[in-house]
Amino acid sequence: MMVGSALCIASWATVARSVPENEMGRGPRPKNDRQSWLLSADVPQPVSIRGRTLFVLTIDPKGSVQNCEIAISSGSNTLDEVVCRSLSARAKFHPAQDRAGVPITGYYHSGVFWRPTNSNNSLFVMELEFPLPHQPIPRSDPREWITAKDFPASVHYGGKAKVAINVGADGTVKSCDVIETSGTSELDGLTCRLIAARVRFLPARDAQGRAVEGAFPSTVTWRR
Repeated sequence: MMVGSALCIASWATVARSVPENEMGRGPRPKNDRQSWLLSADVPQPVSIRGRTLFVLTIDPKGSVQNCEIAISSGSNTLDEVVCRSLSARAKFHPAQDRAGVPITGYYHSGVFWRPTNSNNSLFVMELEFPLPHQPIPRSDPREWITAKDFPASVHYGGKAKVAINVGADGTVKSCDVIETSGTSELDGLTCRLIAARVRFLPARDAQGRAVEGAFPSTVTWRR
């Protein structure tokens, strides 16, 4: 009889499946001060949440913002909309280039960290942009992917399953491969089934910021 269980999920870094930037050209780069993109006057007050708005900007060959997509919401539609509206109006870029140096459409993504309003701190902090290329980024906390209640009653011993999660350019899990067994096929299979059903990602990006396939290794430790 299982009297209790606990889970631990860990991950380690891997590189997106892409070629080096010097072979692919480069992605778009900010032309004006990032701190001028979003101003306190843009933000309806008070800010009552603590969270992050992660965004992806499509930058046209002239360096203008063509589209803004919220990749991960802060939990407030109002704040998310403020980010896209302000950045679309103010952000300017040196456009992405191909290997020949010709301007092309590219993608830039970063985030805004929000914190509750008080008299001592600003309302938000513009985060540093993600380095390119990069691996897939989970849209949810890996610690929430699998919970203690998922531990099957038919299994009497825990174990550690190391998996490679293959993520498509659309951010969905395309496959999950067990590369180190937990010791039982039931836990191995359940690990991959739950991840495939529950987890979504921001896709990996190549040197120009384009969405590509990538791999996200992770380790799930099942304990009684």
